[in-house]
Amino acid sequence: MNTDGLSYLSTKDYFRDYNDENLSSVLEAIVGKYGKKILLEEDLLKQELKAGGISSMDIYKLLLISKCRGFSTMIAEESISSIVDLDRLTNNIFTQTRLNREDVMRLAAAVFIALGMIEVPGIKHIVEKTLENIGSKHYTDDGLRSSAFTLETSQYQSRTLEHFEQVFENNRADVDSITEVDLRNLEALLINGVPKAKYYTACYIMSRIGSKGVAERSERAISLLNQAADEGDTQAAAKLADYYYYKGTAYNDYDSAYKLYTGIGALALNKKRRENLLGLFNQKLYYNKLLKFTAVLYVLFTLSMVIPFGLGSYKNLTLLGILFSLISLGVLISGFVINKIKPYFNIQFIPATLFIVWFFDILIRLVR
Repeated sequence: MNTDGLSYLSTKDYFRDYNDENLSSVLEAIVGKYGKKILLEEDLLKQELKAGGISSMDIYKLLLISKCRGFSTMIAEESISSIVDLDRLTNNIFTQTRLNREDVMRLAAAVFIALGMIEVPGIKHIVEKTLENIGSKHYTDDGLRSSAFTLETSQYQSRTLEHFEQVFENNRADVDSITEVDLRNLEALLINGVPKAKYYTACYIMSRIGSKGVAERSERAISLLNQAADEGDTQAAAKLADYYYYKGTAYNDYDSAYKLYTGIGALALNKKRRENLLGLFNQKLYYNKLLKFTAVLYVLFTLSMVIPFGLGSYKNLTLLGILFSLISLGVLISGFVINKIKPYFNIQFIPATLFIVWFFDILIRLVR
C-alpha cells in the first residue's frame, strides 16, 4: 500500500489503490435492490453477482468474506467514522480468510462502498472521533499492534513528529498551530504503533481536556503514555512522572513518579523535573528521619510507663505501662512496615499516636 505523505487517513484514500469500480457499482445496485441483508444470503447474492458479470473467483472470495466472524455485525453499522475501525475490519478479514492483501483491500472497498459505510462527514469529524476512541479496548489491547499495513522505519522521523516536537517540547505549547492534516498524519503513526506518536497524541489530548469528559480523556492519555513509556520512550516516561507527581492524591502516585524519574525518564529530565525529583528524595529522607525520632520517643515513653518513679501523685501501674508499651511498639512497627512498602505515605500520624498513648497512660495514673 502506498503511504507516501501518510495521506491514507481519509477512508477514500485508504482504498485509493484498490477501488474496483465495476464490482462496487454491481454491489451497490444489489444492496439498493435487496438491502444490506442480501450480503448474508449466499444463494441469492451469488445469483445476483453472476448476473452482474462478476467473475466466479471474485464471487467465491466475496462469499468467503461474508462468512467472517463479525461480518453480520459490521453490515448493521451505518458508517465507519474512524480510520482505526476501517483498518481493524480489513485486518480481521485478512486474518480469517487468508486471502492476499490486494484482494482483501479491493473486495473490502467494494463492500464498504456498497454499504455506504465510508461516506464520512469531513476530516475534522474523523479526527475528533479518533480522539474519542483513543484508549478504548481495541486500541489498548491489539489495535495499535496489529495494523494491517505498517510504515517503513524511515517514515517514523517524519515532518509530523518534528512539528509536534516543536509544539510540545517548548515551555508554552502552541496547540493552536496543530492543523487537521497534522492530526491525520499523527494518527497514521499512532495506528502503526510508533511510541513517539502515542506520546504526542497523549500530549494533544491532555492539552485539549476541558470541563466535559475530563476523567475519561485523562485516562485515555495516561493509557497512551504508559504504552509509550513501556516501549522505551523517555519523554513519555517523564511526562507520566509529571502526571503522578502533580496528581499526588494517593500514596503510590509519588512512588510511581520517583520510579519513572529515576528510570528511563531520567534521560528527559529538565530543571523543573530535577527539582521534583529532589523534592521526592527529601520527602523520603524526612520520613526516614521521622521514624528514627519516633523510635527514640518510644524508648522514652516506655521507660516512663514501665519503670516506677515513686511520685506521690503518680501511681506506678506497671502492668498498665507494659500494655501501653506493647501498643506503642505495634504502632512503631506498623510505621516501619508502611514506610518500607509505601515510602511516600504520610506517616506523621505514627509519632502523634505514640503521644496519644502516652497521654492516656499519664491520665489514667493521675486519676487512679
